[in-house]
Amino acid sequence: MSGTNGQSIAELIAENDGLRAANAELHQRVLVAEKLYHIAEQERVAQVQVLEALKAELDVLKRHVFGKRSQKMPNIQGELQRKKNAKPDPNK
Repeated sequence: MSGTNGQSIAELIAENDGLRAANAELHQRVLVAEKLYHIAEQERVAQVQVLEALKAELDVLKRHVFGKRSQKMPNIQGELQRKKNAKPDPNK
């Protein structure tokens, strides 16, 4: 007995078994890829949370050092130049 392309039933069964095995392997790869995606997403969320906490801490430190929240940080070069050009304190 033969199949649609002149293949024997045994050949069709063997081809079907091969396709099933390939499908099972692809399914396993998809599962691994999904797990890796979820792990990467969890890591990304954790990194975003750490970054937000660091930004909040930086804002607190800026307010502590430089004053009000709306006040911008001074130019670093300008501050260094100002300190360099400042006259020494005669009381010291």
